[in-house]
Amino acid sequence: MTKMRRPPHLRRSWVFLPGAEKDLLHASAQSGADVLIQELEDFTPPHRRPEARALSPALLAHWHASPVLAAVRINPL
Repeated sequence: MTKMRRPPHLRRSWVFLPGAEKDLLHASAQSGADVLIQELEDFTPPHRRPEARALSPALLAHWHASPVLAAVRINPL
């Protein structure tokens, strides 16, 4: 049985996660949070940002298979 995402007005928990912590990022889908955000800038040391970006495609596919809203945060251009 697939759980549905909560409607926007009921999304209470937004979790920003360090972008290069693969195990933590994948485990977070089971956290119960409504929105998961892979943080590619402030929570990710500069030397690990390429690694974090490389994780994004598989991570977002993993998160999209769960009932969470998935996002990636970057600093403005």
